[in-house]
Amino acid sequence: MENPVDVSLKKLPCFSVFSEHRYTSLLLQIAAYPLLLSFLFTMWPRAWINIAVWTSIILVVFSGNWIDVIKKILRNPVSLLALILGALFWVGIFYSIAPMASAIDIARKYSWLFYPVILLPVFQAYFSNQKWQHVAYFLFICGVLSIAIISIVDSWFGWNLQSFIINSGKFRFGPSLSFGAFLALQLFGTKGKSRYFKVFYLMAFIIVTYSIFFILTTRTGYICYYLLALTYVFQNFSYRSLVYAAVFLFGLSYFAYIFSLATPPSFKYEMNLLGEAAVEMVQGSLVSSPGDRVVMAVNGAEIFKSHPVWGYGTGSYGRAYLLMKKKNELQNKKEFSLGHEQIPFTDVTNPHNEYTMIAVQLGGVGLLVFLSWLAAMFLKSFQLLNLQRKLAQGLVLVFVGSCFGGALLYTDERFYFVMLSGLFFFSNLNKKGH
Repeated sequence: MENPVDVSLKKLPCFSVFSEHRYTSLLLQIAAYPLLLSFLFTMWPRAWINIAVWTSIILVVFSGNWIDVIKKILRNPVSLLALILGALFWVGIFYSIAPMASAIDIARKYSWLFYPVILLPVFQAYFSNQKWQHVAYFLFICGVLSIAIISIVDSWFGWNLQSFIINSGKFRFGPSLSFGAFLALQLFGTKGKSRYFKVFYLMAFIIVTYSIFFILTTRTGYICYYLLALTYVFQNFSYRSLVYAAVFLFGLSYFAYIFSLATPPSFKYEMNLLGEAAVEMVQGSLVSSPGDRVVMAVNGAEIFKSHPVWGYGTGSYGRAYLLMKKKNELQNKKEFSLGHEQIPFTDVTNPHNEYTMIAVQLGGVGLLVFLSWLAAMFLKSFQLLNLQRKLAQGLVLVFVGSCFGGALLYTDERFYFVMLSGLFFFSNLNKKGH
């Protein structure tokens, strides 16, 4: 028997706009192709990815059947929490201590949370097919490989090809390149792949690894690479094999350290910087870049304590930081004669830590929703088939790690996660038993 509520809805004159019509399948099919290309464009110029994604979004909106889509969105904890988190940033505009223009700008940057949710019908209709998924994997690796090759050519020949392709600097590609290497290695080990594809994925893994350690040097990239390498071994072999993986990573790091320059950007320079930071922390001094991260985390916690529930509002970190800095300086003057020394506030208004950024802007409520969203993705990964489960867990892991460097605000680092999270968590075929 048909639900009386559904029957009453169908009598509304506007219902036909939201209900399924004969063009739904055609529009979704057309929308799937630019969405597929977006996996190739994830790290290319912003205009390319915007054109591809927004073309798909517009087609999905006009495809109709939104009553059913909204029900599916609300039943999926990942999409529901993404909607809540994105909505909190827009609500935070109204009580933010930041200027309205700044608050809106930050809210727009976090609006990417809505993209995979809106595109859910396409992910379910077409990317539930394993062939479509593997084409998406292939295109993503091609995009990652292109960035790695361009960086190598620029380094070897002194060219500047990256200025025509890369949005805002090569240093922000560490986590996404690391996941690209992880994805290539997982696909290389997949049964049933042709010999040519296996050779391609192996070469992609080698080239991207070389690029990470010798060209696109970034501390976050190294950490993500180490985590994903250990995750790969743990997923595909016994836990005892982690020892061999650790030996391999040590050997790779030692090789990169010996054969790289001591001047930036290089692996040796970054490792020396980390060593100096460790010595500084032991001596009680925090003046290096890694030391600044510690200082900003401590100061961010102090700012959070002032407004622990709802925070200071969207885009408020800079102003809240300056207010707390003035308070800190006054306290230092009062306590100087008593011999107390506080950790000073640096002059950086970006904490380079997404957890701190969200906690200050949206308070404990926003931070709880954000952490619940990450937890929901991790838990949902256990419902996926073998390959997708491994990839989804690696994606969540690398994103959790990269958020210690503010990944959500970096265009270069957020779109790869946007597209792949939709692929893993919003398609039907991945569910066990389907």
